[in-house]
Amino acid sequence: MVMIPFAKMVPWLGDAHAESPREIVTEKKQLKQISYFLHMVARNTPFDSKCLVRAIAALKMLERRGFESTLYLGTGRNEAGQLGAHAWLRCGSVYISGSDEMDNYTIVACFHRKVKRHKDKEGWSHG
Repeated sequence: MVMIPFAKMVPWLGDAHAESPREIVTEKKQLKQISYFLHMVARNTPFDSKCLVRAIAALKMLERRGFESTLYLGTGRNEAGQLGAHAWLRCGSVYISGSDEMDNYTIVACFHRKVKRHKDKEGWSHG
């Protein structure tokens, strides 16, 4: 496993302090499948798959399929007053990862991952 310092990842995450559009995505079924797949893989990895790892994996999966997304980073305190952090990912109106805990955190950063789309010979759009 390769460890990359977060500071080196920031430019790769997308445009800082920007969000992707929240319009209704017509490919909700595909997005729900990606979310489900991500959850199943995370449960079965030999290492602890934290929220940031899941969100970045989802970001890359969406990017390969031509979907823009927004990665959110938040902080908050638990009942004992301890500071915690959380990451979650949204595509259009669909939350792909981390939505189960996002309401407990205040957003401190967000990154809009834009995707360049092109059309193939048949007119289909691809990222």
